[in-house]
Amino acid sequence: MTEDFLKNAIQNEAILKFNSKWSQAPEDEHARMAYQKLKNTPEFDEFTNAMIECYSKEITSNVLHSLEGVRRLIRDAGEE
Repeated sequence: MTEDFLKNAIQNEAILKFNSKWSQAPEDEHARMAYQKLKNTPEFDEFTNAMIECYSKEITSNVLHSLEGVRRLIRDAGEE
């Protein structure tokens, strides 16, 4: 597993997380039309990019925390 592979996997996971949370339009027709207008603005693009970056940081932190746990398990297993 290369660093680029891991970065791409994290980026893809962040995009999926964003899409699963923000791509569903409201059921109400008026709200859905307003949401579609909002999605077509530069501000929504900026919001999308900021949220994906935020999700990427969160996922990266979780991955690093998990790797630290694995490192401790390996270290502890070697001490037994």
